[in-house]
Amino acid sequence: MTAEDRPASRTPAARDLRRHHDGSLHDTALHRPVTLAELADGVRAGGSFLARGAATGRDRTYHVLAAVLACEVARASPMTGRGELSLFQAAATRHAPGPLTES
Repeated sequence: MTAEDRPASRTPAARDLRRHHDGSLHDTALHRPVTLAELADGVRAGGSFLARGAATGRDRTYHVLAAVLACEVARASPMTGRGELSLFQAAATRHAPGPLTES
């Protein structure tokens, strides 16, 4: 099978999110609120997202990712056997390390 015969793999576009001053998240394409648990499921499934401050437009992706990870770690229990760290490992391979503070 040659490269032309293989079906093209399509990487879904990153979700475009806005983070409001109260910490709530809004998906701009779907025009609806988004929960941290929903984002965690999306990252676990291989999806990605970009988050920006609603008022400033500044990149807030690392802040939201940290909140998603904190939420998942808090929900994790050693007795579940679900492999909770897989979310962290998946995110760590897609996102380069960066500061969590605004510059």
